[in-house]
Amino acid sequence: MNMRIELISDVLRENNLEYPTLAVLQSTEDLYTALLLQPAARVTVREDFIRNSDCDQAHQLFSSIAREAHARAVELFVTPEYSFPWKTIEELLNAGITPAAGKLWVLGCESLSLGELAGLKARFAGRATVIHENLAQQPAAARFLDPLVYLFRTRELNAGPEHIVMVVQFKTAPSGDPQNIEATRMAKGEEVYLFERGKEVRLISIICSDAFGFDQDLVKDNYEHLLLLHIQLNDSPRNEAYMRYRRQLYDYDCDSTEVICLNWAENIWFDMKDGAAPLRKTNIPASAWHSKSKKFATEDEVVDGNHRKGLYYTYETGQHRHMVHFSYRPAAFVLEATKVRHHGVEAARSRRRGPALTHVLHWDGAKGAWAEAVPPADDGFAAMTDDYGASVRMLNGIHATSPLNVERLACITNGEFGPRQDWFEAPNIFTMGLESRAEVMRRISVALDPEGTLFRDHRIRAVSALASISAGDLPVPSHMKDIQQGYEFGWSRQAPNCNVSSLVDHRPAALVYAGENPAQTTLRNLSAKVTAITAKSDYADRFCVLYREGPDVKRFAAPNEPSITKIDSHPGKNFTEPEK
Repeated sequence: MNMRIELISDVLRENNLEYPTLAVLQSTEDLYTALLLQPAARVTVREDFIRNSDCDQAHQLFSSIAREAHARAVELFVTPEYSFPWKTIEELLNAGITPAAGKLWVLGCESLSLGELAGLKARFAGRATVIHENLAQQPAAARFLDPLVYLFRTRELNAGPEHIVMVVQFKTAPSGDPQNIEATRMAKGEEVYLFERGKEVRLISIICSDAFGFDQDLVKDNYEHLLLLHIQLNDSPRNEAYMRYRRQLYDYDCDSTEVICLNWAENIWFDMKDGAAPLRKTNIPASAWHSKSKKFATEDEVVDGNHRKGLYYTYETGQHRHMVHFSYRPAAFVLEATKVRHHGVEAARSRRRGPALTHVLHWDGAKGAWAEAVPPADDGFAAMTDDYGASVRMLNGIHATSPLNVERLACITNGEFGPRQDWFEAPNIFTMGLESRAEVMRRISVALDPEGTLFRDHRIRAVSALASISAGDLPVPSHMKDIQQGYEFGWSRQAPNCNVSSLVDHRPAALVYAGENPAQTTLRNLSAKVTAITAKSDYADRFCVLYREGPDVKRFAAPNEPSITKIDSHPGKNFTEPEK
C-alpha cells in the first residue's frame, strides 16, 4: 500500500499552470459557503465498474445539484465516492456550468475504466485541462479506477489565458466488499494531492479506504492548519480502520485542523449481480464535521438552530473534539463556515466557530429538481417518544422549544449533572458526549444512532418512570408539598439544576430518579453528588432522590436528615421512608 502526498502547486507548474487562489483556503475571517451532497445510495457493483444503478436519474440529480452549486456560488462543493457521473461532467462543461474563479469542486466520480484513462485528456480537450498521475504497472486483473476530481479555474503561467482544470486523484487502497471486487479489480493510484501555499489553509482529500494508508507519519507531517475531506461509499464507516487517522490527528494540539466526512445516505443498496435482488445494508452514513477549535460555536441558539435543520452537535471529551453529525436521510446540505485557520487576524475578530447549516435541499424525483426542506428535520425523537407512550410525550413540547433542554432534563432526572457548575453548557452535558473511541451519538433528543439505543433507553425509562408517578404520591418533604399538587417538566438557566416546577407557584425543584431497588451506597453517593451541585443555588433544599422498592416509591434521606416519618405526613400508600 503506497500513498505519496504531492504538492498540487508542483503538479500545476509542470503543466504550465498557476496555483489558484481558492476562497476556502484563505486564512481570513471571511466565511465560506459549502454544499455537501449525501445522496440516496443505489449502487451497481460489477467486475468492470462501480456506479449509480439508475444512470438517467443520477445524471439528472447530479446535473441539478451542480447547477445549484454554481447558482449559489458556493466556495466548496463536495460529493461522495463513486457518485458523480462522467457524462454529467461533460454536459456541465458544454453548458458552461463550472466553478467560478476562487471556487473548488471536489467530485467523487463513478469508476473509470483503465481503457478510458488513456483518452481522458482528449475526451475533455478544449473544455478542460485534465491532469492525473502516470500510473505504475497494474495487476493484469485490474479493470477500473476509483477517481476524485478537483475542478477549479486557474491561468497559465505568466498571466496566460484562464483554464478550467480537472486534477484527477485515484484511490490508493481497496475497501472490503461482499464480492471483494475492489481488492481484485481496482487499479491503485499512489498520489494524494495537497493544496498548500504560504499561510493558507492546507487541503487534502482521501477516498474511503485511503484512510488505511493515511498513517501516523503522514498525519504528523500534515495535520497543521489542515482541512481534510474524507469521501466514502461505506456501509461500515465506524470501523476502527476508517476512524484511526482521526484519533491520530486529534492526538496532536491541532486547534486548526478540521475533517469533513461525507458518505452516501443511510441504508445503501448494492446491486451485485444481474437478475438478483439488491443487497440491502442497514447502515448509518456517519457524515460529520470534526473540529477542535477553541472558539467553536456551542451557544444554545447555534446548537438548536443547526439541530432543527439536521446537523447534530456532540463533544468528545478525551480529545476535546467537537463533532457535528449530519442527518442520515438523503439531502444536500448548504453550510456557512469559518475558515480552518486565521492568520494575521486580530484576536477580537478571530472567531473560528465552525459550520452553520443554512439550507437543506431534498431531491424531488417527480419534478426532477432540488427543493428546499422546511425545518424541523426528522431526528427520530417523536417516533421514540411514541414508543414509550404518554408518560414521555410531554417531552415533545420541550423538544420543540429546545432539543438541548431535553438533554438537560434527562441528565437531572438520572442524576447525571455536575459536578462543575456549568455542566448544562452544550459541550459539558453528559448525554452530548461521544462514546469513547467509537464516535457513537448517544443524545436523547436525536434518536438516530442505533448503537446509542441502550444508552438512550436507560435515561428515557427513568424519565418515564418518574413521570408515571402521580404527583400526589410523591414522597417529598414538607417544604416541597407544592409539588404534590401538580408539577410540570421544564428547564431554565435561572434554575439550571432543576427539572420540574410546581403548578401552584411555579417554584423549581429537582426530582432525581435512581431506579428500582438501588443499593444504599448508590443512593448515598447520588444524594451527596446532588447536594454538592445544588448547595450554592437558590433551590438547595428543593431536591429529592427517589426510587422504587417493590410497589413503593421512596425518598432517600441522607443520614443527617430527620426521618420523614417524624416531620411529614402523607395519605398515599407509597409514602415510605428507607431505614437508616
